[in-house]
Amino acid sequence: MERTKTRWLLAGVLCLALLPPTTYAQDTKWEKSTAAGTKAYQQGDYVEAEKQFKTAISEAGKFGEQDQRLAASLNNLAELYRTQGNYAQAEPLYKRSLAIYEKALGPEHPDVAMSLENYTRLLRKMDRDAEAGKMEARAQAIRAKHAQETSLRTVVVPLEEQAAFQEAVNQPGADTMIALAEKFLQDYPESQLRSLVYSALATTYREKNDYDKVVENGEKSIALDPDNVTSLAIVAHTLPQKLQGSGLEMAQKLSRAERYARHGLERVDVLPQPANVLPEEFEKTKATFKSMLHSALGFVYLQRGISAKSQEEYEIAVSLTISPDPIDYFRLGEAYSDERKYAEAIEAFEKAAGLAPGTVIDQLATEQAQKLKTVRDVMQGTGN
Repeated sequence: MERTKTRWLLAGVLCLALLPPTTYAQDTKWEKSTAAGTKAYQQGDYVEAEKQFKTAISEAGKFGEQDQRLAASLNNLAELYRTQGNYAQAEPLYKRSLAIYEKALGPEHPDVAMSLENYTRLLRKMDRDAEAGKMEARAQAIRAKHAQETSLRTVVVPLEEQAAFQEAVNQPGADTMIALAEKFLQDYPESQLRSLVYSALATTYREKNDYDKVVENGEKSIALDPDNVTSLAIVAHTLPQKLQGSGLEMAQKLSRAERYARHGLERVDVLPQPANVLPEEFEKTKATFKSMLHSALGFVYLQRGISAKSQEEYEIAVSLTISPDPIDYFRLGEAYSDERKYAEAIEAFEKAAGLAPGTVIDQLATEQAQKLKTVRDVMQGTGN
């Protein structure tokens, strides 16, 4: 798809897996255990995370068998077990968590959708695709219902303002587009279209590889419209690319990227289809969003050193599009390599090279594949 068309599609479309303790009242012992477990999980210390999450379940049980804090704690331990591949231990926890949410909140609450989505990921891992498909469909129906009730709105914009907006976002030249978009923001400082304009600017600066401007404009867009999927995807994908500053600053950037990516994934399936976009084209656009958002999560986990989770997210990212990003395959190779899955890593690096012939990615991926082949051969005792 050509660049201007992509920009318009992205600009024109108007749950955390681990539940944080701040979702509920600050009940000291439960809250501390949940926070400590989450921190240990993010750092890859699964033994400590399991200990803290079990303590949180014990504490949450004191609030009653149908308390949402218990459901959240069960979900967190299930997520940990799923990450570790302990599927048999994870499933009864997901079931119990889902049952509590359904009874406490009703069968069509957004938190029920979140619980269904987490359970779906486990079923996919267990190759129970039929069950996963039914559960996923139910979650999407809940998301769509709430989107229709709370998110659909009509924006009435004067014709002159509409014309200025269309002229800016449909410009084929990046520099001209930026100039016209900046002029639009000056001429219409209270426009309801500002979030879309900032989103289009972020998209254009991404094409120019201007990291700071991508984040600046993307976050201005999100501040005006927290559900702008384009901006959520672009900023989530960009933030982990350039980690500078103190350890705290880097951790904060990764947390922001993760928050944007997860919220983007919540919103993408309930986007209303624009009248001027064909259904198949709209589905491809949504798949592009999802791929970007899962890629962003993959890099967040890679930067945190949680290679198993990174691998999982990158596998989803490359599966969602017929034109996967070679960098996604390269980083998937890095995640596999960290897990000592050398055969899978070699295959991922070779795919990265094949998708980007004659580029730096081609060169680096080929080098990495060759190094791993040497490691593999040595480990097999051939020395070749």
